[in-house]
Amino acid sequence: MIDTYLPVANKGNDYLIDREVQRTTNFTGIWGVNEQDRGIQESMRSLPGSPGIADRRAEHLVGSDMPAVAARRTFTKLIRDLDAGIEPACLGHSVSYCVRAISKVSEIADFDEFMASFGEMSHGSIWENGSPRGRPQEQRT
Repeated sequence: MIDTYLPVANKGNDYLIDREVQRTTNFTGIWGVNEQDRGIQESMRSLPGSPGIADRRAEHLVGSDMPAVAARRTFTKLIRDLDAGIEPACLGHSVSYCVRAISKVSEIADFDEFMASFGEMSHGSIWENGSPRGRPQEQRT
C-alpha cells in the first residue's frame, strides 16, 4: 500500500462540484478555497513532453497578477544567467535573506521616523554565534 494523502474532493470525483451551488452561489461550485485552487492547478495542461510544467502560453494576466509576472521574470533571468555560467549574485550575499517583517505598535505616524526608530528590527539574522538571538548556545561535549 502506498502511503499518500488523497483529499476527499479530488480530480477523480470532479472535486465534488455541486452544480446547484455553482448556479446559485459560487462560480466554481467547489466548496473551499483550497479545493478550488487544487482543482485549477491539477486541471492545467502541461507543456508537451514536460509533465508538471503548466502551459501558460494562452494565459491572460491582469494587473493583480504583476507579482507573479515579476517573480517569473526574475526566475527566467536567473535560469538564463545560470545557463550562461553566471552564478546568481544572491548566493554571495546571504545577508539579503535576513530581512524580517516588523510587528510593532507605535505612536509614530511618519514612516521614515518609524524606520529610524525601529528599522534595525527588520535587518540582520535572528541567529548569532550559531544560536538564536537571546538564547544561550548549547554546550557540546
